[in-house]
Amino acid sequence: MQLSEPKGNLRFLDGLRGILCLIVIFSHCVQAYWPDLRFTADRSFFGMCEHFIANTPLNLFYSGLPPVTLFFIMSGFVISYKYNKTRDRKIITNSALKRYFRFLIPVTISYVFMYVLSVIFFPKPIGLKRLIIQAFFKTYFFDIKTINPILWTISFEVMGSFLVFALLALFGDQKNRLFFYFIVMLFFIKEQYCFFVFGLMMSDIYVSGGIRKATNGILNYSLFALGLILISYPIHYDMDGDFVDGMYKYITFSKNWDLNYAVFLRIGCFLFFISVLRSGLIQGILERKVILFIGKISFSLYVLHFMILECILAKMGNVVFFRDFIFYSILTFAITIVVAIPFEIYVDRQGIRISNRIANFLMEAKLVPNFMRINSVNNKIT
Repeated sequence: MQLSEPKGNLRFLDGLRGILCLIVIFSHCVQAYWPDLRFTADRSFFGMCEHFIANTPLNLFYSGLPPVTLFFIMSGFVISYKYNKTRDRKIITNSALKRYFRFLIPVTISYVFMYVLSVIFFPKPIGLKRLIIQAFFKTYFFDIKTINPILWTISFEVMGSFLVFALLALFGDQKNRLFFYFIVMLFFIKEQYCFFVFGLMMSDIYVSGGIRKATNGILNYSLFALGLILISYPIHYDMDGDFVDGMYKYITFSKNWDLNYAVFLRIGCFLFFISVLRSGLIQGILERKVILFIGKISFSLYVLHFMILECILAKMGNVVFFRDFIFYSILTFAITIVVAIPFEIYVDRQGIRISNRIANFLMEAKLVPNFMRINSVNNKIT
């Protein structure tokens, strides 16, 4: 989940982050309360509706992986944006120093919150030793099964961020830097880290003026539509044995479903993100006050929603009717938003301030290791 704070002419990214976060929450509501919505074995009228949704871009409303992929792209874009504008290499050091601490406070508090809820709602509370190890170390540096399941993204955020910082330090002032970035992106093309490098590349091109808002919207709308089609390629098998159906069977190029999905997800997210950067219309929509408000509290929503969902699920029993699914989904959103507002003010916002103070202290006190000290005059790492 992207944690940087877009400002100024990047506010539309904050709005995009908010919408994507709502999709992630709804995808988990579907997974918890009405998983049949993703499957199409039932050939009743309702089952045919499920089948139609699963095999059109409408499935994006409950697909959680494309939003996470776009979070990673936005992280690479935003954390490199300030350096790409200023070429001040001190920014790299400062950003790297505060990255761990920026995550530490909200993640730790969310774990404590989840521990308290586990004592109240579940027969077996979370082990304190496991909580402490994950809260201070493992969550940030290892791809593990985290106590709060949705925080599996944090390790990729941390390591992806440091990959971006390393690339900026090594190639950020080179004329051929985009070539080196592209090679690194290809090297990591099978991993989540390729999305961070793509975001870095787009940030550099955007700052240099290589991506301008479209005056003729036909190309941009085509990129936007094609991106949506590709990232909506079904992630779930059809339970009645169909591989894919509908529009997607015409673009399937391999019998290897994983390969189809991975290729279309990457190309689709790349095209979609470029179309957002190019479109003044899309950016204007994303900068509406309500959407920006959701974007402002989006990380708090992301961190908190799964534990709230689990508590509701523990008390409600099985969902029998579709109206129950709607009710519990609305309840999940409502409680999460109410809790996320103070969490953003008193936890997430404080995490930003404290991480900035720690990074500034380390730099001013010259406690940074020699290999991280950057000479901004001769642009060399010393």
